Parts: sequence; C-alpha cells; structure tokens
Amino acid sequence: MVKDMKTPLMKNIRACLVASLVLLLAPACSMEPNTQQKCVTNDWESQIPLIECEALLSLYYSTGGEQWKDRTGWLGFSDPCQWYGVDCAESHVVGVMLEQNHMTGSIPPELGNISNLTLLNLYGNQLTGSIPPELGNLRSLQSLDLPSNQLTGSIPPQLGNLSQLLFLNLAGNQLTGTIPSELGNLSTLVGLFLSENQLTGSIPPQVGNLGQLETLWLQHNSLTGSIPPQLGNLSQLETVTIRSNQLTGSIPPQLGNLSQLEILWLEHNQLTGTIPSELGNLSQLLFLNLTGNQLTGTIPSELGNLTTLTGLFLSGNQLAGSIPSELASLCDLKPNLGCGF
Repeated sequence: MVKDMKTPLMKNIRACLVASLVLLLAPACSMEPNTQQKCVTNDWESQIPLIECEALLSLYYSTGGEQWKDRTGWLGFSDPCQWYGVDCAESHVVGVMLEQNHMTGSIPPELGNISNLTLLNLYGNQLTGSIPPELGNLRSLQSLDLPSNQLTGSIPPQLGNLSQLLFLNLAGNQLTGTIPSELGNLSTLVGLFLSENQLTGSIPPQVGNLGQLETLWLQHNSLTGSIPPQLGNLSQLETVTIRSNQLTGSIPPQLGNLSQLEILWLEHNQLTGTIPSELGNLSQLLFLNLTGNQLTGTIPSELGNLTTLTGLFLSGNQLAGSIPSELASLCDLKPNLGCGF
C-alpha cells in the first residue's frame, strides 16, 4: 500500500517543484493539480504540448518578460493560447507575435522546439545576442521577423533549412559575417531583408536560386565583390536595393531579364564598366538609381524605352558623351520624372 501511494505522491511533489521553483508562480505550492501552472498540468482540454509551453516561458524569462509592454495572461493560470501575442491552432502554438513590446535580452534556443510555429515576429524590440541556430528546426515557419533589434553575430546557415519560409527579415540589427549560401535553399522565399547590418563578403550566387523572390534588400552593409549575374534568373523580382555597400565590377546585363522589376537601386558602391543597354528591357521599371559609382562610357539610348520610369539617377559617375535624345524626350514628356544626370 505504501509503495502504491509513493509514486503518485512523488509525481505531485515534482510537479509542485517545477511550478514554484522554475516558473516562480507562487512561494508555495498546493497539492491540488488544478492550482498548478499550465505547463505542469493536463487539466485543460486545449492543452499545448509541454515542450511548447516551456519554450514560451523560456522566451518570457530570457527577454525580461516582467518589463514587457503587454504581458497579459503570461504566467497566469489561463491556457497559454490566451497569452498576449500567442496564436494557436489544433492545440499547438503556431504564432508568436510580440513586436514592439519592450523585450530585452536574448532569443532562447528553446523556441526551436515549437515545431508547428508558422510566424515568429519580434520586430522593434531591444533584443541582443545572436540568432539561435535552433530556429532552423522550425520546418513549418513561414515568416521570421526579427528586424530593428540589436542582434549580433552571424546569420545561422541553419536558417536555410526553413523549407516553408516566405519572409526572412533580419534588417536593422548589428549582424556580421557573410550571407550564408544555404539561404539559396529557401525555394519558397518571397522577401529577403538583410539591410542595415554589418554584413561582409560577397553576395552568394545561390541567391539566384530563389525563384519566388519578389523583394531583395541588402542595402547599408559592407558587402564586397561583384553583383552575381544569377540574379537575372529571378523572374518574379520586383525590388532590388543593394545601395551603400562596397560592390565592385560591372552591372550584369542579365539584370535586363527581370521583366517584373520596378525598383533597382545600386547607388553608392564602386561599380565600374558601362551601363548595360539590356536595362532598357525593364518594361515595368519605376526607379533606376546608379548614382555615386565609377561607371564609364555613354548613357545607352535604350533607357529611353523605360516609359514607366518615375525616377532616373545617374550622377556621380564618370559617364561621357551627351544625353541620348530618346532619354531627353522621355524627361521632357514626363515633367514629374526625377532625371538626375
């Protein structure tokens, strides 16, 4: 009889210790299971897995949860799916959205245990430390938004495992190192935002494998090397901004294949050679900015074909010759067109 009572008693005591010492919910713990924190009880019909609840609590404690702008429900006795910023479906956490919530500290690796997570948005906080490579375990993730924090270290190559990812936004941090070539595995990616960091090295040609990509932001880094001609393979691309880096070499004529391109900003690099006449094929182009490079030769008359342009900026180069009549006529016909030569 004593032996039969010992096992449930020990389980109850263990649960109490987890609730009171780890979760810090109360200085003392009742032996009644309905007073225990969500992570150590199975009383709720909609309970999420224990490992997901523990991951949420790791996020709370790692990022100064007591100082969050909104922490409604967190550490209470309610279902974690009712906690502020947590979204659930079919008894799993599928979304964590805590943008601009006064979060500090580091992102815990335990977030990589929320296997059904599709959306992680921690935009606009004061998070520091590195991006956990464990986030690469989130094979259901569709959007990873960590911009406007103070994250350091390199971009984990494990993020290339996120086979369902649509948006990767790491802009506005203090990330260093190179752009991992593994990001070229993200075949479903629509938006890649790595701007305003301290990234170095060249743009990996594997970026040209991102066949669904529509937006590429790499501006305000310290990228070197040439623009990969493989970017010309990205038939869905609408925006390319690689301004304010240290890129060298010529502008690939393959960029003229980007039939959906609306914005091409390559200004303030160290690009050389001539302006490819193939850029005149960009029938949807709205903005072309090549200012502040070391481009030579003449302005190709084919740029006069860009009838959708609203901004054309070529100043600060070493261009020679006269402005082509086709282009001059375009500027005259569209008085609101910003023509900067």
